[in-house]
Amino acid sequence: MASEERKDKKIKLTDLFESNDDAIARPRDSEKKMEPNNNLVANENAASRLTSMDTIDEQNFRSDDPTTSSGLPAVFQTENLTYDERWNIVCWDILPDRKPFEVEQAFFYYIESNVELDQNWEAIWRSHQLMGDILVQVTEVQAEDQRAKVELVVPFCCESSSGRSISQQEVERVLETSKGRVSLLELFPVYDESGDLDNTAMALEHLRFFYDYIWRLSDENDDGDYIYAMRHLEQRMKMYYDVKNKTLSASIADKYTEAMTEYQQKYWQLKLKRAQFDPDSDADDEDEDGPEIPEAEMVEMTELCDELDVLMKTLEKLEDPVMRAIVMKGSAKKKDKKKRSSEDRHSRPNQEVFTHLVAEKLTMGMIKNLSLKDDAVIVQHSGLLSALDSCYNGDTILLYPGTYSGEGFYNLTQSVHIKGVGKSASDVVILCQEKVSIFVDCTAYKLHLSNMSFESEIQDSPNFAALDVRSGTTTLSNCVFKSLCQPIMVSKEGSLLMDQCEIHGFLSPGIQVMAGGTLSLSNSHIHHCGQSNTNTENQMGLGLGSNNLLIEADEGAEGLDQTTITMHDNKIVDSNGSGICITIFSAKLTDIPKPINVASDNEIASLLPSGIKWETKDNTFTNNKDGNICVMHVGKTSMENMDTSF
Repeated sequence: MASEERKDKKIKLTDLFESNDDAIARPRDSEKKMEPNNNLVANENAASRLTSMDTIDEQNFRSDDPTTSSGLPAVFQTENLTYDERWNIVCWDILPDRKPFEVEQAFFYYIESNVELDQNWEAIWRSHQLMGDILVQVTEVQAEDQRAKVELVVPFCCESSSGRSISQQEVERVLETSKGRVSLLELFPVYDESGDLDNTAMALEHLRFFYDYIWRLSDENDDGDYIYAMRHLEQRMKMYYDVKNKTLSASIADKYTEAMTEYQQKYWQLKLKRAQFDPDSDADDEDEDGPEIPEAEMVEMTELCDELDVLMKTLEKLEDPVMRAIVMKGSAKKKDKKKRSSEDRHSRPNQEVFTHLVAEKLTMGMIKNLSLKDDAVIVQHSGLLSALDSCYNGDTILLYPGTYSGEGFYNLTQSVHIKGVGKSASDVVILCQEKVSIFVDCTAYKLHLSNMSFESEIQDSPNFAALDVRSGTTTLSNCVFKSLCQPIMVSKEGSLLMDQCEIHGFLSPGIQVMAGGTLSLSNSHIHHCGQSNTNTENQMGLGLGSNNLLIEADEGAEGLDQTTITMHDNKIVDSNGSGICITIFSAKLTDIPKPINVASDNEIASLLPSGIKWETKDNTFTNNKDGNICVMHVGKTSMENMDTSF
């Protein structure tokens, strides 16, 4: 009886969760690179390895010899495994129609079919517990447990990744405790030119990638009746490759990398604690639930579970394209901006205004051609940033032909006129050269940009916005925005006036007006926008996607909350989606939005609610893939109730 009472008071591993203790490999440190494991390349002349975000410095394993500096032999290297190649193996060969609770069994069959089970083979055991790499011989593979029995190779060969030395006796003690068993995720087969281990090396790579980046703690006890690959694999794998290929904004990629790394670290901490109380699952124990866990350890493990839950929710939001779009829009105003000394300056005490000339060399002829007033105060600068840091409200900055860094445009707070002095807009180019959230950030009360082009040389790392009018009024005259990744945005408190401008080649919409924003567009040409081939963000009509213009409005909004659109004499053509998509957020609707297409802006007035002021005439629409104008009503209540914080 006493035994039964004592058993009732015990805290067990199963009170927390059940899982395979060696399912996920731990990151070595917090400075992990998002480099995927790629196609199998056998290379005996490079001390390389199968690598993941959670491995140690690759430089320790690369040389001109088939061994490392410590004498470790080379292992198989994966180089070019693409999304499609990895997807085809994991989805169709391993998990074609598996439900969450069947995933572990599916990998058991895959390992049993592709990994050398009986033949002895050498491997590098990358031990997370010992923080080092040890040369071992695999004597038995236990596919069901995702483990293998290993023995040390004689002579002993080891390399530490922590800086401390690892003795043979220490390694032997660890192996003795685990009865010689280690996780398959920690084993990297030594390169064998015969080809006998090719399938083994690739199978372990797919196993490792899946449990590192796809499988989550919440999946372990998921008994849902759905196909795992369709619900989780696609989104999670696509996010990994979007970050790897730099097709997301730097801020989103950084959030994902940080959250994933922290998640892996904490998950491994949790697994190490599990192992303390279940060191050998093969041991005979009358108590099948495992040994008793001290209360302090139980508290710590519970806290880790809570922290992991928060991290999983963050990853889920980042991986879901619709949630990611909402989070990006909702957090845009909260982002820390680069601050310049000019942001606290308004007008000079004597109310003087200066004309700033930006050119490396300045001649009298260059000044005469400007037709300045006789009493104009002129200041010459060799660089654009110097002029921006020196200007006050009312000043004019004149840029002579050339290409300028966009650094100073990241935070425009002064009411100035910045003008290109070239014969055309293409003579003065403002180039985005950094991974910033917003290329041109406009918060000035009254800002005017004219006769210049805006481009980005970081095409593989898109910004959140090409230009964002977050407050005040910004006027663009004869400006060109070329081949940028994200739209010109007008926030609720912003007003954008564009005349004789051209916007083309955007991966996103050319212009996006958020609910409550104001846009006046005239004599402008917007074409070939929305060119991205992966516009999953557009599925719910949430204001992103493949259109030339995106306009949002709240149904029933009044006064300053209304979206105001004035358009005349524009060419809106060759869109990869609609010429204009108008998204109306309604508190009454919860169904999947259904678009209504109209042929011209003259027909649209009757379809628009009071939340939008619409004045358009003489606009030209041609060759827009999904029609000229699309009106879409989207339920607002469910979106407002979403937790969009990270």
